[in-house]
Amino acid sequence: MKRLRSLSLLLLALSACGGAPSARGPFYDGASYLSDELDARELRAVRGELPKLLGKAHVEREDAAGQRTAVSPAALPEPVAVALFRVLKFGDKAAVEFDTFARGTDDARIPVSLRRESGGWVFRGGDKAVGFPRGNGDDLPARYGIGPLRDEGIAWSPRAQEVTDLALARLSPEERKALAGVPFIRRKKDTSEHLPGGAAALYSVQGCGGRVLIFDAALHDDARKFAGEPEAPLQSSVQTFMHEFGHALHRHPFRMLACSVERRSKAANARGAAFNKKPGNKRTQAELDAIQAEVKAVERDVKRLEKLAEGGPVIDAYARALGKASHPTRYGASSLSESFAESFALYRTDPAALKRLLPAVFDFFERGDHVRAMGSDG
Repeated sequence: MKRLRSLSLLLLALSACGGAPSARGPFYDGASYLSDELDARELRAVRGELPKLLGKAHVEREDAAGQRTAVSPAALPEPVAVALFRVLKFGDKAAVEFDTFARGTDDARIPVSLRRESGGWVFRGGDKAVGFPRGNGDDLPARYGIGPLRDEGIAWSPRAQEVTDLALARLSPEERKALAGVPFIRRKKDTSEHLPGGAAALYSVQGCGGRVLIFDAALHDDARKFAGEPEAPLQSSVQTFMHEFGHALHRHPFRMLACSVERRSKAANARGAAFNKKPGNKRTQAELDAIQAEVKAVERDVKRLEKLAEGGPVIDAYARALGKASHPTRYGASSLSESFAESFALYRTDPAALKRLLPAVFDFFERGDHVRAMGSDG
């Protein structure tokens, strides 16, 4: 009876998934357009130019309860005036929301949230400095079921561990399954050419394994911008981490199938090798048929892996929820996978902003459709 060939498999690395419905906006914009504290001359210039930049647009203050009061440009708190000036002067014209810090007269960082609406602007905050929440960086692998924290050229600082805790704590138990056993790795800089200038953080999959890479840049913007509401601002780095967690979620079906393929191919090869070692008169047709059937099943799953690498069930479900709407951010317009990661980061760090911008996508996450899709391999 003939010998069996060994089963050779290529487990795919994931690239960007899917096309993009629209890059036109409106966008949430987490970018900051603020400089350091302005001196008296620069502040007078802001106060003088701001009415010209606003034109006929009105400005309203919104309190935490949603009540609004009209405010003249001259009466705006200094941090709000500076933030609005910078956004009007340098901001993305397609962006409708900016959460950023401005410098107060005492050099404190003041959170200001600006929203562009029909006919004008709405702001919250701008009155006082508010501290960030503190995380607990102790025993993160044991508490959340992630893999080990690894140092590759730079140690984990207490701050980096606290931010990791704050991000992981905002995930549901079902969402954390996508990070089970995944190592978190600290490096100084991204050298993968994933983005011009390097990524701030990166979730990567090769074959069966996943990893979260955290670079110094992930922690650099906390002094310039925040996530969430100005009354209780959250570190923007938490939003950065959450973006990568979003990638872990939508790549989970691929990774689980890749693990299954890897395990079953090794078993099939072992059975084939044992079969080939037997004398010809000891090889049965039934055993040969069983091994060949498993080989064909694994080869079919390899083809399914190729399909999952192009998108997968989570991205497909998200695309249906997004429909013809624009992406949550300009960066999210680069692909459906980046759009999903940006939407998920907003949902877990600033859900009110996502609900204003993309109500159908907000409902998609609220219903847990992304978690249900995680359990499918398409």
